[in-house]
Amino acid sequence: MTTDSFKGVEQGFFKEDFNPKELSRFMVSRFEGAILLAKAKKFLSPMEDIIWQGRNLLLKDERMHLANGWMCLTSET
Repeated sequence: MTTDSFKGVEQGFFKEDFNPKELSRFMVSRFEGAILLAKAKKFLSPMEDIIWQGRNLLLKDERMHLANGWMCLTSET
């Protein structure tokens, strides 16, 4: 798979300078680790951290606002 065939890049959501297949494996590993940490610590800050890190790593500047909606998913009530 090349970045040319990656729909998120083609649609302008993601930065162009990464290998989508390698990055997807990395991100799944990070999310799994964050889930384990959140369970162990009994709070969601590891999930919040990965969302902000992913935002900065992946999204183009004009799409950064999307992470704000994702943060609502981790709000502790």
